[in-house]
Amino acid sequence: MSDKRLNIISEYNYIVWLPEKTATNHAFELLKNYNICPHIFRENVLVKLPQTFYNHTCHLFEGHEKYKLMTTARNPYSWFVSYYLFSGSERVYETFYDFVYYAIRNNSSKKFKYNERIPDYFVRSENLVEDYSKIPFIRDSDFFKSGDLESFCKTKINAAKESYDFRNYYDEMTADLVYYNFSKYFDLLGYDKNSWK
Repeated sequence: MSDKRLNIISEYNYIVWLPEKTATNHAFELLKNYNICPHIFRENVLVKLPQTFYNHTCHLFEGHEKYKLMTTARNPYSWFVSYYLFSGSERVYETFYDFVYYAIRNNSSKKFKYNERIPDYFVRSENLVEDYSKIPFIRDSDFFKSGDLESFCKTKINAAKESYDFRNYYDEMTADLVYYNFSKYFDLLGYDKNSWK
């Protein structure tokens, strides 16, 4: 049986899921203020790893119900474009639609399904301060109360080398493909179906 990898803030009993392309570098740097650490679940034991890196994965383990679950998130329309550009897929697929179609077909985006468990807290990359302020241990911290968290959220970490508008990649057919495969995610996080326009 392979190790299950995940991030944990032990002091507050939180599992932190950081799916790629959802401002995870920023979240990890911010959550170092709360002692986030990568862990593996090996032979029914949680083992803490060095804090120099984090896991994008979130393999839940027996007993995960005792923890709150928070995750970073991003508008799916924006996420697909970021993933497309980051992976170099514009050189592989004839069209952006083809990339989205194959990503959905091959389950590359299954992280948006929440089949095992719906997170207790979402931190949307578009609403960082607002969403962090809903998490009790963050809202009650000196880092938050001092205004340092808000200042930190204005800092870009690992930003795209070239700016782009994700909406320029969409037509109605591609947007429908994303929306109808992730409508639960759109509803759960309050993303607008028409935000691709």
